[in-house]
Amino acid sequence: MHAAVDNLAMLNFVSRNGFIFAKRLKECWGRGTGDAYLLTKEL
Repeated sequence: MHAAVDNLAMLNFVSRNGFIFAKRLKECWGRGTGDAYLLTKEL
């Protein structure tokens, strides 16, 4: 999944639920939209 780097509520939620920070994505949703984290979880 993707989450904006400034979305602390979502980042806290996913880290508590077993997601791992895989990579930081520059301007994930287009120019000027900000960075995001790619988070993964093995099922």
